[in-house]
Amino acid sequence: AAQALAPVRRCGWLPPPPRLVCLPTLFQDLFLQHADVVCAECGQPPEQPALCLLTGRVQCNLLQGCVEGRAGGLLHAAEHTAGTTLLLSLRSTKVVAVRGRRIAVCQSPYLDVHGEEDLDLRRGRPLRLDPTCYSQLGALWAAHALDFDSHVLHCSRSDIASLSP
Repeated sequence: AAQALAPVRRCGWLPPPPRLVCLPTLFQDLFLQHADVVCAECGQPPEQPALCLLTGRVQCNLLQGCVEGRAGGLLHAAEHTAGTTLLLSLRSTKVVAVRGRRIAVCQSPYLDVHGEEDLDLRRGRPLRLDPTCYSQLGALWAAHALDFDSHVLHCSRSDIASLSP
């Protein structure tokens, strides 16, 4: 019976594992890189720009769109990342995990020299990318484990409608 099995074929090429976009070491470089971006939908500078960590595209608003039903992080997640994405706010360094109609604030990968977040950019200290934190965030996303991490679950909410202005 073992001889009847076909030989195993080896694939010469495997796609790379899924990963998050590369980010600059300093948050100020990321901020300046996207400072002059205008929204493709409304032609205005984004009020609350958010960088999708999966596609690298800047969204006009973290959650809701600037034009009725367009250009928000939720729509971007639904159309480009199968409903699950990580959005980095370029005004606060917050990372928002989106999965369907649930959101959660995750730890920022940009930390100060003491390893602390500066979520609202009030301290004025340089923020550097913490490779360990960023790789852990990427591993959670790649393993579809955003729904199982206790910190992410504790910070999550499903009442997105109440968050819109």
